[in-house]
Amino acid sequence: MPKMKLITVTFHRSTGYSYETDSFHNLMDRVWDAFDKKLDELVRKYNGSSIIDSFVHNSRSDHDGEEGYFTETLRCPEADANDLIRYFASLDSCADVTHDKSEAVEYKKAKKLTEAQLVFRRYKGKLRFVIPSVKCYEQHFVKGEATEYVLCNRNAPITKATFLKIFDGLFTKYDDCPFEVAVRDKKFVSKPRKDAKLSWTYRTSLDYHTSIENLKTLLAYARRGAKFIDFYLGGWREGDKLYLNDEIKVGIIKEQLAETKAKLAK
Repeated sequence: MPKMKLITVTFHRSTGYSYETDSFHNLMDRVWDAFDKKLDELVRKYNGSSIIDSFVHNSRSDHDGEEGYFTETLRCPEADANDLIRYFASLDSCADVTHDKSEAVEYKKAKKLTEAQLVFRRYKGKLRFVIPSVKCYEQHFVKGEATEYVLCNRNAPITKATFLKIFDGLFTKYDDCPFEVAVRDKKFVSKPRKDAKLSWTYRTSLDYHTSIENLKTLLAYARRGAKFIDFYLGGWREGDKLYLNDEIKVGIIKEQLAETKAKLAK
């Protein structure tokens, strides 16, 4: 089998006494995003070869009180290293950007990953989905506090039964955000009360505690109308929306279903 020389590029930044400042956290986030983006570019460039499995982005940080550091590393082809080193060095003039000695890694041709597989590979474990046509409301306020959480699917392109099957068993008594409670209680209304307040949109993890049956139902629904499903990165209220076509959305769910089946088969 042919071989390719790989090296590891390292970006190291000491915090000095500013670990807790917003500017330093913003720098950490910006550098992490840059490494993640470059890894994605490498995977796409060498797609069709098993060598992409040898490209690795690692991140670590530590602090003691106000002092600390963060380090990002990217294992990449030697041929791409100089451009990457220059790019990473431009992110912060105070950082140490270094690289280690090259090593030869064997590889072989492989089936090219589809766009859906590339997206799933990049964001695996971070994907969250929303069915935005079903709204969650807080209502029946007593002393300024909502006492009831409800769902409204009026004019939505999804039935109550399908919606509940997608989320069946996902939320426990310890999950207490408005959306979780409304789904768990199967509380649907055709029209919210006059005092109702639209709740924030809950983003459900695609893989965390999501069962095969949940995913099968979501996949069936996506095949009928993936445009009615949105994907996000990030937590409950924050995170970036991914603007994906219907084919990629369906493909992502298929990939997650296959991975979940594989995990359960072990």
